[in-house]
Amino acid sequence: MSIKLYKRSKVWHYRGTVSGNRLRGSTRTENRETASRIASEIENRHWKGRLDQEVLTFPKAVSLYLAAGKSERFIHRLEDYWKDAKIKDINSGAIKQCAVTLYPNASGATRNRQVIVPTQAIINHCADMDLCAPIKIKRFKFETKIKKPGTSGWVEAFRAHADRPDVGVLALFMFATGARIAEALAVQRND
Repeated sequence: MSIKLYKRSKVWHYRGTVSGNRLRGSTRTENRETASRIASEIENRHWKGRLDQEVLTFPKAVSLYLAAGKSERFIHRLEDYWKDAKIKDINSGAIKQCAVTLYPNASGATRNRQVIVPTQAIINHCADMDLCAPIKIKRFKFETKIKKPGTSGWVEAFRAHADRPDVGVLALFMFATGARIAEALAVQRND
């Protein structure tokens, strides 16, 4: 057994290394036999997790992710890219290369949103289920653009140059009330 028991005050604790993971903690019992069984169960759980990790494939991870009610946005292209890759073989460098391959002309923000975030979410969802190790990925850098807000002068100029007068009125209504486009379009004459 690679996990050893030791006593602290009256309670038995365990420590050791299993499949490269350092484990330590309290068994919360004063009985050595019960403590030994608890430590053995912890060791077995980690060995089983390691074996599960070796056979967990990306499609299986995706199905677990979707079964939990998560969003399937951007996932289909990732499934096509990774095919039957094992999760243990997917690292942060491979994920960044996937982003560059799938979106060669895209900005860093697009690569982050459509590849890095969903892939990391899928793998970390499985890590929460103790099926694999969690992953951290450094994101691509991108410039944030500060949008210049519209002014009443801009809205009046837009109204003057609009192809149809109702489009100009719609823009003025949205500017004056702060309504979103769906809300503005839902307004009826009776309102």
